Amino acid sequence: MTKPTAIFDFPYQLRQSKKAKRMNIHLSPEKGVEVVYPLRASEKGAIRFLQQQQAWVMKHRHIWERKITPLHLPDHVALTAVDEIWPIQYETAWVAMPKKARLLPRPDGTLVYLGQKDVVTICRLLKRWCLTKAKHYLAQRIKVLSRATGLPYQSVIFRTQKTRWGSCSETNVISLNTSLIFLVQPVVDYVIIHELAHTVHFNHSPAFWRLVERYVPHYERHRKMLRMKHDFIPDWFLQTRSS
Repeated sequence: MTKPTAIFDFPYQLRQSKKAKRMNIHLSPEKGVEVVYPLRASEKGAIRFLQQQQAWVMKHRHIWERKITPLHLPDHVALTAVDEIWPIQYETAWVAMPKKARLLPRPDGTLVYLGQKDVVTICRLLKRWCLTKAKHYLAQRIKVLSRATGLPYQSVIFRTQKTRWGSCSETNVISLNTSLIFLVQPVVDYVIIHELAHTVHFNHSPAFWRLVERYVPHYERHRKMLRMKHDFIPDWFLQTRSS
């Protein structure tokens, strides 16, 4: 439920959660400022917590104030994890226009779109192409890191989620977010190793974090970058539905 803004200079929401172990503040363009608090805590306590953290909220206002803007056509696709930048050429005025829109990668590292100038169609094709690249890269990367760390997994699946970068099931099936293709490789490696470590410690105990730190000594630095995902992932990718 959205609360009145008499106390704060920004709108906020309070949400009580059975899963929450402590109070947390989530910032996102979709939900704005959201305080999640456990069952044992009170609504008044959650508001006091938000009062204590309002300077932090305002410092990061660029995250929760970000509006959903109309889709626009990018002039390139930057796949940071694999250090690739693909300029895009739009061929939308051909006399012999193909009936079905196509996106063609050229050997020179250029993407060529052939079809009607329909922004939604173009963004869907671009996202589909990025997903293919992400799945191939992440599938190979987890194999490399599994061998390097000696942390085995059962299988890997891929999702495009707004809030979770990865997960590991009790049967050691690892899920990875395809949006990782837009982040630098050290951060991607941290996410993968984080999930691989769950095959040994299915929790976030001190032993779990020691295992992560063994392979990623500066993991806290990478965790901070993951909270700034909207600075790295293009709007058209986040807003476009997979088809």
